Amino acid sequence: MNKLLVASVYVDHVRSKDWYSLQKKYLSHTTFDYDYLIYLNGSENFYDPAHILYKNTSFFSTGQEAHIRGMNFIVDYFTSKNNYEYLLILDSDAFPI
Repeated sequence: MNKLLVASVYVDHVRSKDWYSLQKKYLSHTTFDYDYLIYLNGSENFYDPAHILYKNTSFFSTGQEAHIRGMNFIVDYFTSKNNYEYLLILDSDAFPI
């Protein structure tokens, strides 16, 4: 059982591909024993399918509404699973170093 769930919300943005690559890279160098999952909101298919928690293609919004929907989904996922002790939600352009 991984005690830590790390999750991010991604929307369709010109920099999302680069942000995802950097976040994945720095997580793998700085964090151990975790699951890394992402919530996609209208984003492209450049993500590793193993990391996709949910892909929302039927509803797309930008700004705060998109992030709120994604974060609520992540929190609901975290609380419905008994696999994790900790939850870390990273903004899509946050890179743990």
